[in-house]
Formats: sequence, C-alpha cells, structure tokens
Amino acid sequence: MKTFRIIRATCDNKSVVDGYMRIRAWKDGGRVGEFQKFNHSADLWDEVRYWSGLWNGLFELKWHRWHPETRDPTRSTWCI
Repeated sequence: MKTFRIIRATCDNKSVVDGYMRIRAWKDGGRVGEFQKFNHSADLWDEVRYWSGLWNGLFELKWHRWHPETRDPTRSTWCI
C-alpha cells in the first residue's frame, strides 16, 4: 500500500476551491473570527467535507478550468 503525504483533488468550481482555501486559512490561523458559510454547490461541499475529514488536514483542493471529461475524455488522468 502506498503512503501519501498529501492528497490532492481538482475541482472545476472556482468558488468552492476559494471557499475551501478561506476555511483552511481560518482553521490554520487559530479559528479566529466567524466560520465561513457557503450556500452554494451543496453536493461539492459534501464531497470536500468528507474527504477533508477523512484525510485529516492532508487533503488539498486545487482549481482546474473545465470539466474533467472535457480535459481528458480517456479518463486516464482522473485518478492515481
């Protein structure tokens, strides 16, 4: 079994990635101020919350333009 230091995921929704980065900065900064609330893309937030919790701080979300099926219809780059 491979050992990973960080798990990276890509998302084509820039507002979700930006929100995730704000939440990480809030958490890393000592949780000062009010927690960020987002009322959009609930399905994506459920996925981010699940994977981030599963990997306990080792999860990283990056933005990538366009849907994955547009970028690579062969699906060979979709996972490890």
